[in-house]
Amino acid sequence: MITAGIDLAAAPRGTAVAHVDWRAGPAVVTDVVVGADDDALVAVLRGPATKVGIDSPLGWPSDFVASVTAHHQDEVPFDAAEQPRWKVPLVNRATDLHVRQQVGLVPLSVSADLIGHTALRCATVLAQARVRGVDVRRDGAGTVAEVYPAAALKQWGLPHRGYKGRALTAARAALVTALQEAAP
Repeated sequence: MITAGIDLAAAPRGTAVAHVDWRAGPAVVTDVVVGADDDALVAVLRGPATKVGIDSPLGWPSDFVASVTAHHQDEVPFDAAEQPRWKVPLVNRATDLHVRQQVGLVPLSVSADLIGHTALRCATVLAQARVRGVDVRRDGAGTVAEVYPAAALKQWGLPHRGYKGRALTAARAALVTALQEAAP
């Protein structure tokens, strides 16, 4: 079985892809690409991986979409008397609330943080793949699944902070070693 992981960024320069071949014995990481453009990402979604994890929000909170739509149509979707409680369903998806409750981490808000730029790119890539016949249902039942690496690392009892960025190469190397020891 082959899986793929996409560390999606708002632009190709910061986007990375890796495939994992789950053979008998140790898994083998193959086809690592840094700087993947949209065409490369659509190619990953088209195969050979049976599942592709994407580190990006795959959508927006339903209440956010409804509220922005109503606002765009000059309706008044917000109840000022309910502030700040009315913001919670606008900035948190069910996925975000679940991660907060189960893992204790607070994901970035796709509707109120810069991660929204990455989500816009993700939506574009998924649309291109859908047109090419790829099953990109956002509930994980198709080819794609939304992943949150920090939450997974925390659940596995591994360091989940302080490993990103060029200056933290040693921390990432230690994390990879810890992951290999935990799941050889």
